[in-house]
Amino acid sequence: MRVRQRIQEINQTVRIVLSDISQWRRDHIPDNTFIFILAFLIGILSGLGSSCLRSLISLVTGLLMYDQKASHIGYIFLILPLVGILLSATYSKYIAHDDMSHGTQKIITLIRMRKFNIKRNLTYSPIIGCSMTLGFGGSAGAEGPIAYSGAAIGSNIGQMFHVSPRFMMMLIGCGAAGAISGIYKAPIGGMLYALEVLKVEMSTVSVVAMMMTCLISAMVSYSLSGFNVDVQFTQTHPFESSIIPLVILMGVFCGLYSFYYFGMMRYIDKKLNLFKNHWVKNIIAGLGLSAFIFLFPALYGEGFESMTKVLADNVSSITYCSLYYDYHGDTLTLLLVLTGMILVKAVCAGLTNSGGGVSGDFTPTLFAGCMAGLLFAMFSNFAFGTSLDAANFALMGMAGVMAGVIRAPLMAIFLTTELTGNLGLLVPITITASLSFCIVKLCMKEPFFQTQYASANVDDPLPDMKNQSSE
Repeated sequence: MRVRQRIQEINQTVRIVLSDISQWRRDHIPDNTFIFILAFLIGILSGLGSSCLRSLISLVTGLLMYDQKASHIGYIFLILPLVGILLSATYSKYIAHDDMSHGTQKIITLIRMRKFNIKRNLTYSPIIGCSMTLGFGGSAGAEGPIAYSGAAIGSNIGQMFHVSPRFMMMLIGCGAAGAISGIYKAPIGGMLYALEVLKVEMSTVSVVAMMMTCLISAMVSYSLSGFNVDVQFTQTHPFESSIIPLVILMGVFCGLYSFYYFGMMRYIDKKLNLFKNHWVKNIIAGLGLSAFIFLFPALYGEGFESMTKVLADNVSSITYCSLYYDYHGDTLTLLLVLTGMILVKAVCAGLTNSGGGVSGDFTPTLFAGCMAGLLFAMFSNFAFGTSLDAANFALMGMAGVMAGVIRAPLMAIFLTTELTGNLGLLVPITITASLSFCIVKLCMKEPFFQTQYASANVDDPLPDMKNQSSE
């Protein structure tokens, strides 16, 4: 009892001190100045959070896969993804007491509902849950959970200093954008995520604050990772204007594939939501995910390692640990494996994100686009005798599929170039992403991130912070 009483006294003292600091700040530091101080702080914290998540995923994956050889069939894949789904679902339900799936969609919902007070435990719980999901092989990304964690960091810092609702929204946007910037080491991509996906307020103050947060977060993450990008790419063949017609066809292909990807994700989500018992849903999703990853081991985890190998022209790496390893030098086998992978990737991402995992939607589109671009170039070379550089088209496909599925072309273009640290293919990447986005946008009105509040008027007056319920 004495310990609990002492903790309560300390908490009360901290609240009084923070209240005094907030009052002094309001008297001496204008809001427009103070927002940049908080943006700087959020940038550091979101960068640290991103690095922590990336390190945890690498640690878990390394421990589980340390003795797995490329020439050995990965029977372990029949169990690991299922265990990861069950662990992350158990953690979410019984320890964190929060549903942390679909982090970006939850941020959008909170912004549209004008509910800016996010629970304190969500600053770290998504990081723990995501490390379980992806470390054990969940075929999705880390950006959703880390964005949710970054938004919680921004919200709690705003609550700590009692900022106004308008600035609270900016801080949530800064936190989410900074987290995306940190996890991908892509400051421009992170800022465009807040503007294109979250659709936060666009003003001089908010844009500059978000850019500051994104730059600092990326610098922190970049320095802690040893100044390395996640997807290594060295362009060996320069872009030639003579292949622009094929680049246009690539954009059309990415747009059509985006239709399939989006439809399959929605179908998996609806089917899994039919199960009222969460254990049944988790087990079915985990079993399905394990089976698909056993068939195509390159789908294990986020897929950055596979993308790096493909971009280095090591195409046979997609057969590592698989039933098809003995045929890794056969072009027809590689084409069939690639076809199966891009068809199954959407299913695996849906099973991971909607089946109990704590993960994101962006990285799977990058992986699917990389393999789709590789398939396009290899098939063209095999069937029509062209001499397309497979790595270049794989990079174009990354931006094309992300732009078509997520409906954020600018973010897709800059995130892809920043992720690989290469601007040599900016023109064909822009053509591919723009065409893919336009095809999907013209033919499909349904947005990727859906919320029951999608029709809410985002221009409604912001409520007073004291009238908001704690989220």
